[in-house]
Amino acid sequence: MRRTTMSSKKLAKKVLITTLSASMVLPFGSAVYANTQALPNGTIVTENGVGYLKDSNGEKYSGWFFDSNDEWYYFNETNKAMKKGWHHDDKDGYWYYLNSSNGKMATGWQKIDGKEYFFQPVRDMGNYHFNNEQEKWLYSMNSKVPYGAMYVSTTTPDGFKVDGSGAKVAEETAAQSGNTNASSGTQTTKNGWVSENGSWHYYENGAMAKDKWLNVSGKWYYVVSDGSMVTGTWKEISGKSYYFGSDGAMYVSTTTPDGSKVDSNGAKVTGQTTTQTGNGGTSSSTQTVKNGWVSENGSWHYYENGTLAKNKWLNVSGKWYYVVSDGSMISNTWKEIGGKSYYFGADGAMYVNTTTPDGNKVDSNGVKVVASTNLVNVANFVGVFVPYYGITGNSGVKIQSISGGRISGKAVTDDDAFSEFDVPLSGNKFTITYKIADIEWEDAKDEVISWNGIRGTYTKTYELVIKNGVPALTDGTLKEYDILEKSDSSYDDNWISSWYSELSGERWNKAKITSNSSTSKDYSKYVGSYGFKEMADTGSVGTYGTGDVEITKIANNKIYGTFIEHADASDWGCDIDFSNGVSINSDDTFVVQGEEYYRKWDENNYKRAKYTIKFQLGTDDGRPTIEGIDVTGGLNDGSDWDWGMETYYKVLR
Repeated sequence: MRRTTMSSKKLAKKVLITTLSASMVLPFGSAVYANTQALPNGTIVTENGVGYLKDSNGEKYSGWFFDSNDEWYYFNETNKAMKKGWHHDDKDGYWYYLNSSNGKMATGWQKIDGKEYFFQPVRDMGNYHFNNEQEKWLYSMNSKVPYGAMYVSTTTPDGFKVDGSGAKVAEETAAQSGNTNASSGTQTTKNGWVSENGSWHYYENGAMAKDKWLNVSGKWYYVVSDGSMVTGTWKEISGKSYYFGSDGAMYVSTTTPDGSKVDSNGAKVTGQTTTQTGNGGTSSSTQTVKNGWVSENGSWHYYENGTLAKNKWLNVSGKWYYVVSDGSMISNTWKEIGGKSYYFGADGAMYVNTTTPDGNKVDSNGVKVVASTNLVNVANFVGVFVPYYGITGNSGVKIQSISGGRISGKAVTDDDAFSEFDVPLSGNKFTITYKIADIEWEDAKDEVISWNGIRGTYTKTYELVIKNGVPALTDGTLKEYDILEKSDSSYDDNWISSWYSELSGERWNKAKITSNSSTSKDYSKYVGSYGFKEMADTGSVGTYGTGDVEITKIANNKIYGTFIEHADASDWGCDIDFSNGVSINSDDTFVVQGEEYYRKWDENNYKRAKYTIKFQLGTDDGRPTIEGIDVTGGLNDGSDWDWGMETYYKVLR
C-alpha cells in the first residue's frame, strides 16, 4: 500500500527536528526541553526587501522564531513577512518591539520615538514552553513578564516607574548647596514622583503633595493624607467614586475591571433615583428613575430620564455606542447598521480610524474599509461563487454576464430560495430578489415529493470584493469563512444549475411529463460499505486509516453516502459527504465533492481545499466495486498522492 509511504513523506515535510546543545539556554523554554527541541529549521531570506522564514523546501513559516544566535523574530500570520516595529501578541497580551531595521526583538531599556520603554531582559521566565507534538510555543500565565515583553504600569527591576503606555516616568531632582551647623554638604530637593517605603509620592519643589488631585502628563492621580498615591482601587472623593488603575491613573470614559462604568470626568456612572413615600397606613414605596448606563441581566443598557434607549446610536462622553432592539449595548463584535459595518470594542465604544482585532480597517466614521474591485476588471467576476467550505447545504451565485452597468445570473440558498436576475451594478453592489419555493421534501431534502409554487420573497445586496487576491461576493452579514469565493470547479457550476432547476420547479414539472416514459436502472446492489480489497475481505473497512466508502441509498438515479480516507500519522486526509445525493450519469459514473485537509487539530497549521472525485460503478467477478477514475482540486502541495484513486470493493456480509 502507498498509504504508509505518503504519510511519512508528508509528515517529514512538516516536522523538522533541531537538536540543541545541552548547554544552550532556551529563550522561552523550561529545563525539561533543554536537549531536544522541535523547531522550524528555517533560514531567514530577503525577497524584494522583505524578510521571510523558509525551510529547505521553500515553504514559508509564520509566528515566533529564534536563530542560532538566540535572536528572536516574528513573522506575520497573513503574508508570512518579517514584522518590524511594535507587535502585540494575542496569546499573552503583551507588547513587544522588533527592531525597525533588522526585525530583532528588543530587550532592556529602549528609546523609541523619544520615549524610553523597558522590555524583559531575562530569558527563561517559566511562562513559555515548546510543544513538540503541536510544533509551537504554548503560553502558561504566571506572575512574571515574558522574555522581551514590555513592562507596563509598574516599577522596573532597576527602580524606575513606567506608566500605562509603558513609557518611563521622569523623576526630577535639583541639587542645592548649603551650610548646616558650620558643616557643608549637598541637599536634594525632590520633585515629581518618588518611590518611598513601597508607595509612590509626588513632590512639588521639595514639598510632598497630600490629600489632593494631581494632573501629571495629562492624567489624573490622587494622593491621600500620608502622600501615597491611590492605585488599583475605588476612592470616594467629595461624594463621588473614582477608579484608579495599577499605575495610579484615573479611569475615564470606560469600563473598570469590576464591570462598572465611569464617565468623561472619571466619576462612576450610577442610576439616579427619585424617592416618593406614600401616605396611608404604614406602607411606603420607592420609585427609581434610571439615567445613563445601567448593568442589567448581564448587559449594559442606557436610560434617558427613565426611558430605555433602543435601536439607536448614542454619543456618550465623545464616544459612539449602539443599542439594539432589547436595549442591550453592542460590544466585541461587528454590527451592520444602515448597510455599513461598524466594530464595537469590549467597552462598547465604536472603533474609529484604526485596525480592528480581526485585522480589518475602519475609517474616520467607524465604517469598515472594504477593498473594492476596479470596475475596469469586472469581467473577472463572471463565474461561479460558493463558500470556501464547499456548497453542500449552503448557497451559491452564478454570474453569467456583466455589461453596460448591469449584472445577470442565477443564485440559490439553503432556505429553498432561488433567483434569476438581471439588475443594475452600482458601486460594485447589486441587489437581487429571492423567491422562496414551497416544496414538500422526503427524508431531509433527499427527494422532492411536490413543488407547490412560491411562498414568499426577499431581497439581498451583494458587493464585489477581492479577498486574498481572489474575486469574492459578500452581503455584509456573512462570517469570514462563509464569504462566497470564485470557483473554477465544474462541479460547483453543475450544482447551482441543478439546485436552481429543483427550486424553481423546472425539474419537477419536467419529471411529471417524462415520468411515464422514462425508466431507471436498478442500482440497489451497490448499497453498502466499501474498502480496499484486503480490508473488505476481512470486514475491517475504515480501520488503520484506510479508505471507506459508505453508500446508504440509491433512488431515482441518485446515489447517497460518504467517502473518508485518512493518514493517521500525519493527520492528512480527505472527507466527502454526499448524503444529500448526487446524480448517476448514463455511463454509471458519479461526481462528489468535499475537502482535502491537513492537521485539523492544529489551528496554526490547519489547511484545507476543495477536492472532487469522479467514481465509476462496476463489478469484479460479480462483486460490486466503486473505482476512482479522476480527481481535481486539493492542496496542491506537490504530492503525487490522489485520495480516492483506488478500486473499493463491497464488504460481503
